[in-house]
Amino acid sequence: MTPPSLARAWRTAEYRAGGVAFRVGQRDPALDRLIAPARAAILIGAWNPMGRRMPAEWNRRAHRALEARLRRADWMLAEGGLARWREDHALVLGPSV
Repeated sequence: MTPPSLARAWRTAEYRAGGVAFRVGQRDPALDRLIAPARAAILIGAWNPMGRRMPAEWNRRAHRALEARLRRADWMLAEGGLARWREDHALVLGPSV
């Protein structure tokens, strides 16, 4: 189960993909345009699993492994951050309409 403080940090953080800034749980017309014609998208990351801080090289290797797993998916590089914290993510597009 996700601790409430971690869930709050994820919702408070600002994420970016394709030049669009967005927040988890908030509708954004610019994000809707970015992911169109997909019906949905999911933001995933491999850094610092469940908020446990990992060494930078570990995080980079984990993200490269994620990218390799997504090689057949429709996705784009994304990043998220809050204050001085920043992590790489992937914005994975769902099936198109």
